[in-house]
Amino acid sequence: MSLSQLVIILGIFSLQLLTVACESEETNINTNETVEIDTCLVDNSSFFRQQVEFYTLFPYKFRVTPAQFETIPVELVKKEAGTSNSTYVIDTLEVTRKSGYTFVNVISNVDSIDFRYNYCSGEVSHLFCVDSLSYFASYELEFISASKEIFSYERLSEYIPGGDTIFTQIETMKTQKIVADANVDTLNNHIATNRIDSVLPRGMDIKDVIDSLANNSGFIDCLSADNYKIID
Repeated sequence: MSLSQLVIILGIFSLQLLTVACESEETNINTNETVEIDTCLVDNSSFFRQQVEFYTLFPYKFRVTPAQFETIPVELVKKEAGTSNSTYVIDTLEVTRKSGYTFVNVISNVDSIDFRYNYCSGEVSHLFCVDSLSYFASYELEFISASKEIFSYERLSEYIPGGDTIFTQIETMKTQKIVADANVDTLNNHIATNRIDSVLPRGMDIKDVIDSLANNSGFIDCLSADNYKIID
């Protein structure tokens, strides 16, 4: 082997070692980044849980009970009885898959405040705010028509004796039958309760968080001391 060939081989070998080292270094960097991203999820010692219960007084409120359904099986003839010599035609019939019902749409001018209750994950909850002087609510009724489907089957057109016997073929279809339509009740002076399990950094006071939120949101009365309770 000549000296020039030996130099070329050593150069290729050194390049391969450098490539492996670079790939190993990139892998370590990516691994470290992943650990940093997940620190909030695995290091719970930096946070503590604090339950707080919020109260919202509605001068009146509509409680909606949606329409109630039951699922029942319906047997449909897929092919009528006959013989293999008989004549069949394709026919259709309309099948109700879901009964018609009433949908209730409630309309009100209730405001809401975004409350960041989980400082670890950044999750936000919406707190209702009602101004008793300007509050109003109403509802609209909308009738939803029955949901129907076209079912195809083989109807016996002419019975011809002979051949193999064909028995009636049945197919079972599930339908939703209404048992009670939607209903609306009026609740006067209704207090809605919303209990939240907050996650805060250690050293942070939940009361300070709520007071700051009240001042910055412009809904000071909604987050007054009478409208929430810190659960020990």
